[in-house]
Amino acid sequence: MILFAARTGMVEAIHLDNGYLTDIRTAAAGAVAAKWLSRPESRVAGILGTGTQARLQLEALALVRDIHEAVIWGRDPKNARQCADDCQQKLGIDVRTGTIDDVMAAADIVVTTTPSQIPLIHGAQLRRGQHVTAMGTDAVYKTEIAPDVIPAASRFICDSLAQCRRQGELRPAIAARTVATDGQLAVVGTRISRVSCTRRQSRPSRSACNCAAVSRTTPSVMPGQQNLPSSSRLANKHTPVPSK
Repeated sequence: MILFAARTGMVEAIHLDNGYLTDIRTAAAGAVAAKWLSRPESRVAGILGTGTQARLQLEALALVRDIHEAVIWGRDPKNARQCADDCQQKLGIDVRTGTIDDVMAAADIVVTTTPSQIPLIHGAQLRRGQHVTAMGTDAVYKTEIAPDVIPAASRFICDSLAQCRRQGELRPAIAARTVATDGQLAVVGTRISRVSCTRRQSRPSRSACNCAAVSRTTPSVMPGQQNLPSSSRLANKHTPVPSK
């Protein structure tokens, strides 16, 4: 990150965080989506992926939901087990590993954090009351949810409609014609605004949120959201990786 002087435009400082702030901000964005789109009584988390973002997403999720247990899937069973052990020790909850089917069968909230180029979640795996946040698809060659997931969900909300059509989870769905090219879908900021204003009494049966682009923008925070996770709340639990 670069700090510029407001008056002169000169560079005042350069912060070499090796992507640390982006990692924290992405995790906070996932928590914002879960805060406003998942059921408040959600207790079981499912994580697809075993890297840094997988760990941070679970930690951020625990700030906005009373998570009692989690199920983690990874392509490498050894990495999945290590990730589960790390998360269990850090968060003090029961964390186990399983297949994708295990994750989908158990979790109230599922977060995908992989660079997968093939769909990991299919429409038939969704359960009533379940929420899925897809974070990993940030390029045209990546995809984590199958084209039949969006029509199977009661709601599909994205961070940037234009970007999700171009390189998010909408792209393969539009190509497969399960979603109309010009379909008008909700975006996270608008959805949060409506929820904040109406204090809705009911939530959708199934929801899916594609937040790949939020990692490069600042999520909108509405007045009265004091309990939302922030970069500072997550950051005080981590030590930035020193620059080489």
